[in-house]
Amino acid sequence: MTMVFLRHMSARQMLLASFGLATLLLVILILGVPNHPSLPGFQFAEWNITATHNETIAPTQPELLDDVANATLGFQKIFVINLASRSDRRDSATLAATLTGLKFEFVDAVTHVDQKFMPPGAEDADLKEGAAAAWRSHVNILRRIVDENISSALILEDDADWDIRIKSQMRDFARASRRLLQPQVNATDQSLDRRFSRPLPVNYVLGDANTTEPTTSPYGDLDLWDMLWIGHCGVSLPLPVNASATNSQASVMSPKEMTARVTIPNDMTVPPRRYIEREFSDGQLVNQYPDYTRVVARTRGGTCSLACGVSQAGARKLLWETGIRALTAPMDLMYRSLCDGTSGRDMINCLSPSPALFGHYRPPGPSSTWSNIDDLSDEEQKNYPTSGNVRWGARFNIHNMVNGRTDYWDPFVNE
Repeated sequence: MTMVFLRHMSARQMLLASFGLATLLLVILILGVPNHPSLPGFQFAEWNITATHNETIAPTQPELLDDVANATLGFQKIFVINLASRSDRRDSATLAATLTGLKFEFVDAVTHVDQKFMPPGAEDADLKEGAAAAWRSHVNILRRIVDENISSALILEDDADWDIRIKSQMRDFARASRRLLQPQVNATDQSLDRRFSRPLPVNYVLGDANTTEPTTSPYGDLDLWDMLWIGHCGVSLPLPVNASATNSQASVMSPKEMTARVTIPNDMTVPPRRYIEREFSDGQLVNQYPDYTRVVARTRGGTCSLACGVSQAGARKLLWETGIRALTAPMDLMYRSLCDGTSGRDMINCLSPSPALFGHYRPPGPSSTWSNIDDLSDEEQKNYPTSGNVRWGARFNIHNMVNGRTDYWDPFVNE
């Protein structure tokens, strides 16, 4: 019947019928097929329409910034230096990492170094045995990063602690580091910090600046930074270029007189100012900024190599400077000289958050258990755990997380 009907149709009628059938099939496909979410293992391109100009732009790529939420915080690897005798620290770090979605690779710490085979200057540096072993442990990891061509790595010491919210913190830090490192849009020769090119000497609030997107690291392109010193015992915020101000003078200077900084306001992972442990930092953070503010800037006066992210280029420079060229001080002080460009060292590109994102975990009990480098007496006793300026410390909240509780222990009291 259908064929008889078609034979009696004109060419124009056939054309109209075909068009109608095609339209009907298209409507069925659009309305009848469910809109399934993306399936695991498949990457779906997303097309964006620019409404203002009514034009289609290229498919968006996976957002590089999202990599900070992976198990290595956007680095290729996370290494943890651990003494075989400190199984207590390894157990604690392993469980805390698992509970917060991180993956560590433990590296055995060195216990003895033969001074005959240390770099020039070692005899004058006269490091204690523990400090020399710590230096060699760091150098071994730097050498491995170079040898295996690892693009970037985070090096932790085994007493490091971090906030349960570390991934969101690192996302904010990445947004800030991009502001300082990446060239500004339409000004590819200009970044916000004078050390990296030609900055604008102002204080930026996170989100103000418009910079180009990095392509090799969520923290800024790998050729733009050497070290991200994110776990320390205090840093000083940078002073104006060629400034000779003392720390006391710096504490009253306007932020607009400084080289570029990025502030992260209303960060409730930061303790109130009256509780912040200044340690070896200057007074700028607590004197110039309101409560719950974190500042990211070029590193100055860093101490304690608790958590350091390094790029491949940075690892090569650090291996040369601290492992081959000269050993002049404990490792953290040589890092300081390199980031500051002092003591005859060539300046490398370093950024730090203040306060730090990683702190020293101090469990309850005698202070003699706190360090394998310095000899500490049992004069100081802690009745509760702390981790520097870390609020919801992963290590002192293991009990809560294991038991599925969310009433996390916070050693600081909100104002």
